[in-house]
Amino acid sequence: MARATNEWEFQGDALSWMNSVMSSRSYGFDCATQEFANKDGKRSDIIVWSDVSARVAVLATELKTPTTALSDPTFRADAVRKAQTVNAPYLALWNMRRAELYRTPPQPRKTLESDDFIATVGEVASLTKVEHWLQSSVKDQLHDIARLLLLAAHDLLNKGSYGGIVIDPVIFVDSLKDPVGRLRASLRNDVNRSRTKDRKLNARLQAWVDQQGLSHFVSDVDDALAGQIAYRLTGQILFYYAFRRQEPTLPEIRVKPGASVTAELRKYWDRVRVFDYEALYQESILEEIGMSTASESIVRHLVQDLAAYNWDEIRLDVLGAIFEQLIPESERILLGQYYTPAQLADVVLSLTLEDNVTSVLDPAVGSGTFLFRAHDRLARKLRLAHKSILDILWGFDISSFPAELAVINLCRQDLSSQANYPRVGVRDFFYLNPGDSIDLPLPKSAAGATGHIATLLPQFDAVVGNPPFVRSQQLDDLDAKYKGHLSTIAAGAGVMRDAKFDAFAYFILHAEKFLKPGGRLGLITSAAWLTTEYGAILQRYLLEKLHIKHLVFSAAEPFFPYQKINTIILVAEKPLNANAVIQPVTFLTFTRSLLELFGSSERANYWIDIDSSLDAMLSSADGVYDHYSIRRIDAANALAELTQAPTKPLNWARPFRTSDIYEEIFK
Repeated sequence: MARATNEWEFQGDALSWMNSVMSSRSYGFDCATQEFANKDGKRSDIIVWSDVSARVAVLATELKTPTTALSDPTFRADAVRKAQTVNAPYLALWNMRRAELYRTPPQPRKTLESDDFIATVGEVASLTKVEHWLQSSVKDQLHDIARLLLLAAHDLLNKGSYGGIVIDPVIFVDSLKDPVGRLRASLRNDVNRSRTKDRKLNARLQAWVDQQGLSHFVSDVDDALAGQIAYRLTGQILFYYAFRRQEPTLPEIRVKPGASVTAELRKYWDRVRVFDYEALYQESILEEIGMSTASESIVRHLVQDLAAYNWDEIRLDVLGAIFEQLIPESERILLGQYYTPAQLADVVLSLTLEDNVTSVLDPAVGSGTFLFRAHDRLARKLRLAHKSILDILWGFDISSFPAELAVINLCRQDLSSQANYPRVGVRDFFYLNPGDSIDLPLPKSAAGATGHIATLLPQFDAVVGNPPFVRSQQLDDLDAKYKGHLSTIAAGAGVMRDAKFDAFAYFILHAEKFLKPGGRLGLITSAAWLTTEYGAILQRYLLEKLHIKHLVFSAAEPFFPYQKINTIILVAEKPLNANAVIQPVTFLTFTRSLLELFGSSERANYWIDIDSSLDAMLSSADGVYDHYSIRRIDAANALAELTQAPTKPLNWARPFRTSDIYEEIFK
C-alpha cells in the first residue's frame, strides 16, 4: 500500500532536483527557492533566480496535484500573480502529470492567453494520483521535467528560443550579435585586402561608395562595407527561411564543403529572384569581395545554426519583430543609413496623404520608414488589405543596403500574405522619369506562374521622404558626368544650371514631375534654404511650380537628435492648373515634443487623433498657443518680392519665431 503524500512533499523534492541540476550543469542560474512574496500569504511554489541577491527571477513554477487541471482558472491566475510579483519573465504550470511553459503576461493583464503559451515541457501519462509520484520510474520522469524546465529557461534567456521556435525576438536577435560581429570583423580584413590587391575592383568600389554618398556619413569605409555585407547576408538568410513558409518548393540552404560560399548562396538567392525581392537578392559589387576561409567558416556556421530553427512554427508577429530589430539604430547610422523617427514620418504623412490616396512614392526610401508607416496608416485608418497597400506604395534608393531593409520592413507587415511583393527598387531617382518601364512581379494567379511584367512608372498622389542631407560642397566630390546630370535636372525645372544646391533641393525639383496635378510633396529638409543665397531660387520655384502649404519646425526638440543640422517639414501641392490661386504659406512651430503632442502610436485611434490635432493647429488664427505657434505669410506678395530681387532670399526662418529661442536656433 502506497504511503500518504501531498503536493508540499513533491514541491520539496522538485526544489531539490532543480538545485541539484543547477549545481552540476552550467545554466547560469543562482538557485531555486520557495518564496512567500505574496500579500495573501500564498506560496510562490518554486522561483528560479539568475541572481537571487539582486532579486532577478527567471521562472516561477506553480505546482498542483493531478486532480487540478492545467486549464483551471484559479490555478492559472495564481501562477500569473506570483510570476508578476517577482517579475519573472516566464512561468510554468505543473500539476505533476504535465508541465506547460508560458510567457508571463505584461501587467496589468492577469490572465493567460493563447499567445502566452510556449510549449509543453513534459508529461507523465501514468501519473493520475498524487501518490504515483513516489514510484521510482515516475520520479525519474518528473526529475527529467524539472531539468527540461531549467533548460527551457536557459535557452529562452540566452537564445530567445525553445525547441527550435523563436519565442523572444529581442533575445534571439541579441544572440546573433556575436556571429555577425565576428563576421564583420573578419570581412573588414577581406575588404581591405581586396581593395589593396585589386586596383580595378577598388576603383569600382570607390565609385560605388561615392555614388551612394557613403563616404559623407562614415569615417571608416572598409568597416561600413564589411557591416553591409554581414548584415545583408544575415538578412538574406533569415528572409529566405521566412519566405520558404510561403514557397515550400525552395530547398533548405546547403553550402557544399570546399565550394565558394558566395557562389553557393547566389544559387539560392537567384531562386528567390524568380518570384521577386530583387532589391534584397540582386547581384551586388560587394559579392566580388573575396571571402577569407575564416569569413566563409562563420557564414557556414550561421547558415547551419539558422537552419536548425523551425521557421514554419514561429509566430508571424515574432518573425516580423526579428526583422524589425535585426539592425540596431546605432548601426544604421554607422552604415550611413540615417534613421527617420517613426513619429516624425507620421506627421509628414498626416499632412501629405489624403484618405483617397492611390499612389505614394518615396524617392530616397532608406530603410523604409515612410513606406511602412504609410502602410500602418492605410491599414489602421482606412482598413486596406496588405496587398492593396503594397500596390499603392513605391520606393527607390540608389543604395542596395537600405532598399533591402525597406523590402523587409514592408514584408514583415504581413508575412502570411501570398502576394508580399513591395514595389521597392535599387534605382537612382534622378535617372527615373514618369512613363519609364519598371518590372513588377506577376501575381500568383497569373498563369499559375512566377515572373515579371513591365509596368509604366506613374505620377503619384504623394511624394514623401527624407532625402539625404548632402551639402553642395560634398556634391562637388561627385564625378563631372553625374554633376552635369543634376544640372540638367535643374535646367529642366527652369532653374539656372550653376545653382549651388544641397542634394535635397534636386529631389524637390525632380519630384515635381512625379506629382499628379493636386498631388502633394512632403519632405524633411535642411532648414538652410530658409535664409541662404540659393534659398531665393528654391523659394521662388516652390511658390511658382509647387504651392507651399506648410512649413513645420520644432522649437521643443531637434527632429534628428544625432545630427547637427536644423530640419523642417516641407509640404507643397502641385497646382491643378496654371490659374490656381496661391494660398498663404503656414509656418507651424511645435513647442512640445512630438510624443507630448500626439501620444503613443499604439493607441487604437492614433491616426485619427494625429490628423485631428494637426487640423486643429492649422485652422487656428495666427498666434502663440500652449503647445505650438502659427503664422501665415502672403504667398503672392512673397513671390512678387522674389521676382523683383531674384538673388535675395526672404528670411523664412523669422515666421517660426516664438520667443528668444529663435535667436539661438537660427543665428
